[in-house]
Amino acid sequence: MPPLHAIMVHFPVSFLLLAGVFHGISFSTGGSSWRRVGFYLQIACLLVSVGAILTGDYEASQLKLEGEWAELVATHENMAMLTTWGNGLLVVWCYLRQEAWGRLEQVSFVVAMLVLLGMLGFAAHLGGELVYLHGIGLRT
Repeated sequence: MPPLHAIMVHFPVSFLLLAGVFHGISFSTGGSSWRRVGFYLQIACLLVSVGAILTGDYEASQLKLEGEWAELVATHENMAMLTTWGNGLLVVWCYLRQEAWGRLEQVSFVVAMLVLLGMLGFAAHLGGELVYLHGIGLRT
C-alpha cells in the first residue's frame, strides 16, 4: 500500500496557506469575497486534515518506534492536532463574525492565522525531518 499520509498532508498545508493569503488580501482590501474564499479554504483544510491525521495515525501504528523517534513522532502528531484544532477555532470565529469585522479584530485574526501557519510549518518541518533525516516510514 502506498504511503497515503505523505500524499494527504499536502492538501491541508496548501489549503491553509491559501486561506491565509485570501484572508490577508481581504483584510488589506476590505473585500468580503476574498474572506469568503479564505473561509471555504479553511473548511476544506479541516476536512482533509481528518484524512491526514487518520492516515498518519495508521502509518505510525505500523512502525515500532521507541525513545527519541517515538517522541519526535508524538511531537509531530501533537503539533498537527493543535494546528487542526486552531484552524477549527478560526473557522468558528470567521463564521460567527462574518461581515462584522472591526479593524482590531481583523488584525487579531491575521495574527492568529500567522501563528497557526507557524505551527503548521513546525509540524511540517518535523514530518520532513522524520522522513528525510531519519528515514522513518520509508520502505527499504
